[in-house]
Amino acid sequence: MLSKLIISPTAHRLHLFVRLTYGDPNIFIWRDENGRMHEVSQGEGDEQGDALMTGLFSLGLHEALVQARSQLQADENLVGYLDDLYVVTDKHRARQAYDTVMGCIRIEIGIEANLGKTESWGINGGEPQRGINDLGMPDAPPIWKGNLVPHLNRIEILGTPLGSQAYIPSVCHDKITGELKLSHRLNNGLSHQAAWLILNYCAAPRANYLLRTLTPLNVSTYASAHDAAIRETFVRIFGLPQDTSSSDSSLSLIHI
Repeated sequence: MLSKLIISPTAHRLHLFVRLTYGDPNIFIWRDENGRMHEVSQGEGDEQGDALMTGLFSLGLHEALVQARSQLQADENLVGYLDDLYVVTDKHRARQAYDTVMGCIRIEIGIEANLGKTESWGINGGEPQRGINDLGMPDAPPIWKGNLVPHLNRIEILGTPLGSQAYIPSVCHDKITGELKLSHRLNNGLSHQAAWLILNYCAAPRANYLLRTLTPLNVSTYASAHDAAIRETFVRIFGLPQDTSSSDSSLSLIHI
């Protein structure tokens, strides 16, 4: 990772800063149920949400992906986004392609796949390809999803649901259920300002991801429910009459 950073035409300027910030273990303090303080040392991995470390990880992974791509067949595709990797291949080559990619990563940087997140799916379904389900963990769902019941016949690509028509509505349902839990808590002792900020910057934008990755036909029911939830929550936060949330209301929002 550091060697790749050093030879980068522009990013090498971060080298000293990276050594300064990541060169020593982090010390965390944990207080147990008896009030005693314990030091917890972290010297591996990174902090959740650390944007710099994800970029550094991508640099470290780069050479392994170059090696893996050179060993795949010409019509196969390897796509990586930070630590999420996707291989597009023929069904009968799925296990072979997986072994090729993971073999290069194992040799180059010494890490293994998170088998708890490894999944395989094909649009034509059918029985699993040879050896692919052997990768699964004990008592875990099978890796091959193509022959499961409709609402489980799927795969997610960076959070975007891809699968049967029964699966996508279930994702949208789970999404709006989570949003409603958040919106119902915005009146729980929060000031108007705090509740409005969470609604505007956290609750409202949650729809954007599905809106830009699903077709209008698949997302329309979710979008209507999301809009209604945001409107009703706004009315509730500011104590407005409930009929102002109807479609013919004169209530307007202006963001300046």
